[in-house]
Amino acid sequence: MILLLALLAAARDSRAGEPVRVAGTGGAVAAMTRLAAEAAIQDPSLAVRVLPSLGSTGAIKALADGALDLAIIARPLRATERALGIAGWKLARSPLLFAVGPGVEASDLTTDDLVAIYLGTRLTWPDGQRLRLVLRQDTDADTGILRTLSPGMSAAVEAAGRRPGMLVAVSNTECNEILARMPGALGPSSLIQLRSELRPLRALRLNGVEPTLENLESGRYPLEKPLHVAFRSPAPEGVRKFVAFLASPRARALLRELGALSLDVPPPR
Repeated sequence: MILLLALLAAARDSRAGEPVRVAGTGGAVAAMTRLAAEAAIQDPSLAVRVLPSLGSTGAIKALADGALDLAIIARPLRATERALGIAGWKLARSPLLFAVGPGVEASDLTTDDLVAIYLGTRLTWPDGQRLRLVLRQDTDADTGILRTLSPGMSAAVEAAGRRPGMLVAVSNTECNEILARMPGALGPSSLIQLRSELRPLRALRLNGVEPTLENLESGRYPLEKPLHVAFRSPAPEGVRKFVAFLASPRARALLRELGALSLDVPPPR
């Protein structure tokens, strides 16, 4: 990540006529690539370059430094970030879910199951296969969302971070890569990431509820992953054009197809 930030910083000077540089949470990289391609079809004068994942905080730092033009982050902007002249709004929301790869036969988890898995008192799937839990970093947005499931889950997530020898993915992309290749693996992902990356992963029901957009919209499914757009204010013309596209009916329909409910996004200034 340090090398990528250095490369981005080296190319931050003259931006006139160059592509809008977008990066952020790994869970949105593949979806943003699809949206950028569609934006170019709708407006051939608009060029958008989606870069590898920097994570939410890394993307905000690159944005503040002028190395990025638009960040897609999985949390609201902090007051300290807004004080740097960065503005943004919530773009969409997608179910945060638990995913498994090929070979796992389970289809449902309860909150009690998850507490036991994170505490380490349950180490196998019902068929006896070893269960390999993939964690995210303690400061990651997904980890914070999982803690909201219940007080017991919050304590279990904290305990899992202290267990020796645990697998910890540093990005959403790495987490899904591990889930796809490691037998018996279980970890957090999102509907938009599963649908846009097209890896051989499957979402599990939570307490009997499918992580669908309909269930998220109705409130039946409890875990929501937000996606926020962030940019320097005043926004350059290319950023204004791309954010306007993200709020368009075509982009909203594509976001829904990819597994996210879009929100009304005010035009950037």
